[in-house]
Formats: sequence, structure tokens, C-alpha cells
Amino acid sequence: MLMGSRRGSALSMTALASVLVAGCATGGILERSELDGDAGPTPIVERDGRAETLDGSVAGDGGAVAENDGEVASIDGGPDVRPMTDGGRPSFDGGSGVRDGGSTGRDPIEVRAVDVSVWTRTLLDYDVDCLWDLGYRHVIAGTQDPEVTRQQLEIAVRGGMTVDLYVYLYWTVSVPEQVRDALAMAAEFPEVGRIWLDVEESPAGRSAATLSGLIEEGLRALDGFPGGIYTRASWWNENLGGTTRFADIPLWYARYDARDTLEAWDDAVDPDRFGGWERPTGKQYADHHVHTCGLAVDRNAFLVDREPTVALDRATPADDGDPPPAPTGLWPDFGLRIDTDYVRPTAPTIREATGYEIEIGYLRSGSWLTYLTLELAHSGYTFFPVASVRGAAFRWRLRARNAHGWGPWSAWATFTVGG
Repeated sequence: MLMGSRRGSALSMTALASVLVAGCATGGILERSELDGDAGPTPIVERDGRAETLDGSVAGDGGAVAENDGEVASIDGGPDVRPMTDGGRPSFDGGSGVRDGGSTGRDPIEVRAVDVSVWTRTLLDYDVDCLWDLGYRHVIAGTQDPEVTRQQLEIAVRGGMTVDLYVYLYWTVSVPEQVRDALAMAAEFPEVGRIWLDVEESPAGRSAATLSGLIEEGLRALDGFPGGIYTRASWWNENLGGTTRFADIPLWYARYDARDTLEAWDDAVDPDRFGGWERPTGKQYADHHVHTCGLAVDRNAFLVDREPTVALDRATPADDGDPPPAPTGLWPDFGLRIDTDYVRPTAPTIREATGYEIEIGYLRSGSWLTYLTLELAHSGYTFFPVASVRGAAFRWRLRARNAHGWGPWSAWATFTVGG
């Protein structure tokens, strides 16, 4: 989780918007848009299990997926699920305010996981389907923008994933307040199993004792909710002197060595071990520069002891001879204010659909004007409102088609875009 690229916590929406604003308008009504993917540098095509940059150099390993206009060209293998090896989940001494919870009693298994943030953007069912096909089973969502986090959690849970939250800790803001904001989010989603405190902010001259105290404040603020620490060995050793003070708290650590297993912790030649932890709960082994399913996500190996709350049937239903029904559950809706530089309207996938059409309009001088109408491969679309329409009210709707024709339009959904 590199703060300079896409990490952060729940700062004010004004401050967040100032970070996310991208460029100026080009004069047309559409500044830039895309079906699926990141508007930033497009770095990767994965081939034969190896991620390659555009110049052909190997960027790391991983599940092979190549995308062309949002379509998956190929995927490799099935789920990468491993039984938990010796060592188990770290124990707790009860002194931190953290309890071991969120468990269904299932023995932990090691699974593939991704962490997402406001920089990943909101998710589509298609995104989660693609991640599922590549063997990912767990999603950790950042709390930078509450509305984005809510949407990501909803889509991940709906897609059969287990979920956690992480909160990036700023030392200049009340740490307990940041944690309480994350707890409020977790209260809306009982599927959240753990809140991870992301410890990687620059100390800015703070001593090891001061930083340890701030981390302790954050853990106590969890008030019994299952928690853990995310960090990396270099930060921990340089800024906390390698302290073992928190060795009873679950650890999720970063080391970008492309070894997608927790077994690297005790590697005989190059162990990852630090901080007195007996065994980690998660390892972030590849960062977001290697896109997965067109998404800017970090890739992880994780121990998960919870069953997903949704068992999703991804099969195409039998042909009933009719066009698809009208889409429902559109997001955003109900006048929701969007403060990111992008909007990604999405609706639940209709499994019998082979394509979609989206219509987006905006309100000017009391009249609805058409912003765009476009046919899509999936039930969502990313667009970047130009400066001239920021602050306006928007509405959008969607319909689906199959071999029997177009189905009916959905009801209109509404949102506003921050100025």
C-alpha cells in the first residue's frame, strides 16, 4: 500500500476531491471514458502466468488474464486454496482491546485475496466474476471514501467473497476517530470480519515510543472488534526498532517478492519474519502496478476462517425464449453525491444477458439533456464528467439484451456530481 500512489484514509471529501481531480476538459461533453479499467497508466498484459509490461519485461507472476476492451481473453486455472499449515492464527493477550472474532469456527485456509481502495474505483459484478475465475476469494476494502467503500463491499459480498476493511492511519489526525469511522462502516456490513490498521505513514520525526502509543490507541479504539496491523518489515524496523510489542495482534504484511504464499514467512533461505510475530494472517506480495482483471488492486495470500454469506450461481440460466428483464438495483441512485473525479454507474449482472445499453442524462435549466447513450458488454460504465457539468444532477438507466432482443429499460436512477 503505497501512499504516494493510491492510499489514504477518510479525510474530508473536499480534500479527497482535490487529490482525485484529473486534468481539464478537452472541450467535448465527454472528457474521457472507459468500459473497464484504470484511466491511469495501463501497465500490464499477463501472459502464460507472467505479468509483462508493455515493453515485454516481466513485472511479476500471477494468474494470467489479458483484457481487450474489457473482455477477458484468457484466464488460468482454478482457485488457489491451501490448507493452513502449522502455526495457526496469532494469539491474543487481551490487553489491546482487540478480540479474535468474526470466525465461523472453520479452520483457516489460505486463499488468494485482493485489497481495493478509492483508487481502484467502484466495482462491477463482472469485476468480481473475473477475480473469482482467477481464484480470488477475499476482498479487503479501504475506507478512503465511504460511498465507494460501501459499494465495493456490497459488490464483493454479492459476488460470494469474504470481506475485511482497512483504515490508513494518519498521525496528524485523531487515530481513535479514524478507527471509529471504520467501525461505523463495519456496523453497516456484518460480513466484515476484521478491521486492519494500515501502519505505514511517515513518522515525520515522531519517536518509536510515540508511534507505538498511537498504534495502541488505534487498537483500543476497536473496542473489541476483531482487528489487525498492516505494515512492512522495513517500516517496522526503521521506525519502531523492530518492537515485538504487538506480536499477539494479527499481522498482514507487505513484501513484493511475487511469492504468493504465507510459507515465505519461515523460508529457510530468505525468511520474511519480523516483529516477533509467530505467523502472519496475510501477505501482500504484489502491488497495484500489475493490474488484475483490469483493476488497480494489490494481490495477497490470506488466512480466512469465515464462510461467505452468499453462494452465487454464476451459470447462464436456461433459455426461456424471452428478452432479459429490466435491470434493478442501480447504483448510484437516490440523488447520491459523487465526489470522485469519475462515476461508474453499475447494476447487478443479468446472467442471461449478452449485452447492455446505458443512457445518462444531466439537468440544465430545468430540462434533461442527453449526456451519452452507449452499448456495453457489461452492466456498468466509467465516465469522467467534464468541468461544465460538475455540480449538476444526473440520471441514468440501463437495459439488457439477448438473442431474443432488448428487454425493458430500468427505472431512472439519480445522482449528483460534486463541483
